[in-house]
Amino acid sequence: MLSQTPGAIYMRKWVIKNRKRNLENKRRWIRENIEKVKESKKEWRRKHPEYIASRVRYFGGLLWLVLRRDNYKCVKCGMTNEEHLQKWNRKLTVDHIDGTGCNRPFNQKNNTMENLQTLCLRCHGAKDGVRQGAKWKHGELVAR
Repeated sequence: MLSQTPGAIYMRKWVIKNRKRNLENKRRWIRENIEKVKESKKEWRRKHPEYIASRVRYFGGLLWLVLRRDNYKCVKCGMTNEEHLQKWNRKLTVDHIDGTGCNRPFNQKNNTMENLQTLCLRCHGAKDGVRQGAKWKHGELVAR
């Protein structure tokens, strides 16, 4: 292992100590410069069309069909996409019922309509947590 210089050690400690303040500053800058951020994202997408095309392959290209089939609602609790956006600032998720989506090569995933379902973050986390040996207790995910 390479030894680190005192300056590098100090810098790492400073970053850890000031992480919250730096994150607040970053968020404030984004709020104040939202138009620059949006323009930058548009420019990046224009320059990287291959990335956008690869996103269509998620769930075998069935992502939007699954969401439409489930009426943009969580199949477990019924939360709508609008409610989900308000609560977590993210869209609903699509889940592999049999769990074949995580860390598997694309050709080994079971991307069929029967194996995909729409879930909110809470229900998706509860399902994956139970599968990995955790459970929900009083509204929080806890390890067993």
